[in-house]
Amino acid sequence: MQSEAAEVSSKIYGGRYAKKNTYRFAVFIGIPNTTHTCTGALIERKWVLTNAHCTRRGATHVFLGYYDRDRPIGTEFRIPIAESMRHPNYTVLNNDIALIRLSYPADLSESNLGKVAVVQSEAFMNKALANTKKCRLLGWGVTRGRGVWKSTSRLQYMDMKFVDNVEANARGYYYMDDWEGTMNIEAKEYDECGYGGACTGDDGGPVICKKGKKWVVVGMFNYWLTYDGCYFGIKSAVNVFLYKDWISSITGK
Repeated sequence: MQSEAAEVSSKIYGGRYAKKNTYRFAVFIGIPNTTHTCTGALIERKWVLTNAHCTRRGATHVFLGYYDRDRPIGTEFRIPIAESMRHPNYTVLNNDIALIRLSYPADLSESNLGKVAVVQSEAFMNKALANTKKCRLLGWGVTRGRGVWKSTSRLQYMDMKFVDNVEANARGYYYMDDWEGTMNIEAKEYDECGYGGACTGDDGGPVICKKGKKWVVVGMFNYWLTYDGCYFGIKSAVNVFLYKDWISSITGK
């Protein structure tokens, strides 16, 4: 997604800065000696949805209510992680989904905190996959690469579309067929330089689609493994609909 400098020059990855408190369910996950490893979504007061691979590096806290990671204003929350629960069939590229249980529930009466619903309707999911819904990716990931890796400090979003396997295979992304529980996503529009896409640090970033006046989470960005890397092309996202029953069995919702 784009950096502040790129907004003036070349809009590197095609993202836009989110308006403050628009996506109050967006969180990021931290490990000791750093503030950010992955993005995630608060789906219940004590539960965060993210990638399984985001929980493998000793994450200790979830950061909630943030907009600008580098310029906190004192209303943000840093809640310790009580437990991380990966999908029982997770293996690197397969079933890359996890739930993080917070040590105490988030206070949703705070103006900068909120939760997002997990998609439940197969009909709605099919419409989203057919690109008849407005869908976006959220993240605090890297906005520059090729020698100078730089993450955004402010939450960004990018309009996304879904790509079926037939098109993905025809474009050379045939290997993604083998990843269990995923779907193909791509930036809906590239910038004037032909760039646009998720990158490192956007992992676990919710793919959300508009249902009425509210957003629901339908996916989570998890991997890119091609020569074009962050800059453009098809990426992998976990299909959250396939795991709605597993999520419910753990959260009780």
